[in-house]
Amino acid sequence: MFMDTITDRIEHIRVQNGLSYQGLADLVGNIKGDAMRKAIVRGKIKDHYVNIISEKLGVNKEWILLGKGDIKSKNSFEASVIKSEVSTDENGITTISIGNMKVPIKDLAGILEENYQNLILDSSFKLFMNDKINNGMFKFFKEHGIEVKIKGK
Repeated sequence: MFMDTITDRIEHIRVQNGLSYQGLADLVGNIKGDAMRKAIVRGKIKDHYVNIISEKLGVNKEWILLGKGDIKSKNSFEASVIKSEVSTDENGITTISIGNMKVPIKDLAGILEENYQNLILDSSFKLFMNDKINNGMFKFFKEHGIEVKIKGK
């Protein structure tokens, strides 16, 4: 795929990350999916949105805007490496897989609380948590009656 325009490059990023227009809009915040699609198609995406996309998806801002340099940002954490998945095993235990960890959801709050001091120092965890909060992880917990509290928040 030849990517001459900012429209082509943002479409590439969106598709590579498996995001719908609404998913990209949710990642950016304060914009609806259809408005995001129109902005991309017209090549009139706001710099603020480009900054967020660059930061949250680990994409080089200069590449998005001008097509120059590497697609991946050298200074940012590669957010796409950490993905989470909620599943229920054969024993009826609901777990969340985060990266290589599989944690029963009922234990997640305790694990976060126990490791909070170390986690808040880890920039990749901050990015992961911001991304998951923006994408509705805690909405899932709320819908399933699971209370999650993180110390200091």
